[in-house]
Amino acid sequence: MALSLNVHDPFFPLSSFDRDMHSFLRLADRLGTVHSNRDRTNYQVPNYEYNRDKDNFHLQVELPGVAKEHIEVEMNSGNLTITARRFRSSPAQPVSQEPDQSTENTGENDANKTRSLKPSHVYKMQVKIGNNVDEEGIKAEYNHGVLELIIPQRKMTTRKISITDL
Repeated sequence: MALSLNVHDPFFPLSSFDRDMHSFLRLADRLGTVHSNRDRTNYQVPNYEYNRDKDNFHLQVELPGVAKEHIEVEMNSGNLTITARRFRSSPAQPVSQEPDQSTENTGENDANKTRSLKPSHVYKMQVKIGNNVDEEGIKAEYNHGVLELIIPQRKMTTRKISITDL
């Protein structure tokens, strides 16, 4: 009669998982070299501070490296949306550009070359402010990479409603 020794290895499923995960990550690396990360846009919620005083809401949003002309602030139905694009410069290339990209002339002798600016970061945040703000009175200032919004609160007034007989 042969002696049979069965030893249970509690980590056996983990070694199989590790092997499968390793092959998956190798495949992901190969696909990553085919589809370059260079043209991907990173979306990020910017750092911000929010406070309130008796008359106003104050919102300070950090947008490092963003030019003022690349910032959009919109107020719609009590939602404040801030979108900002930070661009990086790519090497000079022929003038066939996508319609949404900004370009600048490189000053080279070849007039058909431009420097394309591609967004490297897109900052986006949406804040539900509510309807108790004066949308027309919102002020925005941009200084040294910080966007400051001053959002006045709407003065709440009580209106007396008369009751009539039917």
